[in-house]
Amino acid sequence: MSDFLKIDSLKPSITELERMLKLAAKLVDNGTETITLVPVIQTRGKRKRCLGWFSADRWSTRDGKLRAEVTLSAETLGRDPVDIVATIVHEAVHVWNAARGINDCASNDRHNRKFKTAAEEIGLICADPTDSIGYGYTTPTDALVNTIIEVFKPDVKKFNLFRLEATPKKATKTRAYVCECDVKVRVANGTELDATCHVCNSKFELV
Repeated sequence: MSDFLKIDSLKPSITELERMLKLAAKLVDNGTETITLVPVIQTRGKRKRCLGWFSADRWSTRDGKLRAEVTLSAETLGRDPVDIVATIVHEAVHVWNAARGINDCASNDRHNRKFKTAAEEIGLICADPTDSIGYGYTTPTDALVNTIIEVFKPDVKKFNLFRLEATPKKATKTRAYVCECDVKVRVANGTELDATCHVCNSKFELV
């Protein structure tokens, strides 16, 4: 009898993500403080424009040593591998700036000129700000694309899986009330129900 469970692992994608981070580290100045990272692939949730992100001190070892996090959005793993590597180079800019004590983002994630300066030093082009992301929209220069293709040699097979976007919930046009004997009554939104169940003699309460 065959096994009922088969594992389709994200290990190849995680391994490739770790390899990307090592490539990105070679693009920045080696004279900065070392930051230990945890590479993660997870859903971007409501961050619909987010391809990845960097977070300082998001993980901890059992003995209390803090670790930063670099995330790839699981929903974007079906992109061209060159673009995925460029995303990690973008996040490496944040890592590099954090190691140098440079604040390159506002509290609302708006990328400032300090981000732009560092990004351009390692081969990214920052689009002019048009919204709350600031200088956060980046594309690789031709030279960086060549480095990714010739040096990194991305393997599309390592990104065979990507997470589907969550289906947004439809706004409900009604709301439910329930009594103590679990009888449910639905009424239109904006309508208040003031009624008593004739079975249990309890008032219907909004769920």
